[in-house]
Amino acid sequence: MLVCDHFVYIHLRKTGGLWLRSVMLEHAPAAWQLRDLTASHGRHGAWDALPVTEKQKPAVCFVRNPFTWYVSLFTMALRDYRSGSRHSDAYGPGGWHVGGPRYTEEAQWAPVLEDLPEDPRTAFQVAVKERGALLGPTVGSVAAPAFCLSDEVRRQCGLGVDFRRYEALRDETVAFLRQVAPPCPALERAVLSCAPDHVRQREHATADYYDAALVARVLEHDADIFE
Repeated sequence: MLVCDHFVYIHLRKTGGLWLRSVMLEHAPAAWQLRDLTASHGRHGAWDALPVTEKQKPAVCFVRNPFTWYVSLFTMALRDYRSGSRHSDAYGPGGWHVGGPRYTEEAQWAPVLEDLPEDPRTAFQVAVKERGALLGPTVGSVAAPAFCLSDEVRRQCGLGVDFRRYEALRDETVAFLRQVAPPCPALERAVLSCAPDHVRQREHATADYYDAALVARVLEHDADIFE
């Protein structure tokens, strides 16, 4: 989460926030007094936790197509689980233990991710349909991190937040800045031209991950976003 004299940026997971934050911190004018609240509020801090003075500022949040968001979040969790890498900011206090895959947050990703098929598309369907991951529990599912993108947006964002499309991250960022902040051509050029190290330009072939039943579940759970 970033705050400055002119706006607040709320970082939803898997929406290019690491890249955007790095560009903003490097190129925003010092006069804006841009501040990174990761240490105090977490990388994905909620709008409700901000002081009243910050809530009075324009706020922006980028929202991704739910179909690509679920696949991106799941594949990241599966990759980190299998590699045993530490990613504590995304997965909660403690993260994965480097010596082996172990999840410490109460949501318990580990029972969902262990012994899944090697093929990521098949693994996604098993995790969601049989183990109740992401889109809510199913009959006989293990304890799983069951939530939907709409829940994530409601948890982190308040009324009046300006929602923008992740798929047009660069252009939408510049458009928002022009609405709420003094002109800064140098920052605009940086946003439009910097190498997107943290923005995945290639989207997952989501059609291979979803069957008709899962498509229907996403459309139902995230109806507000599609509207």
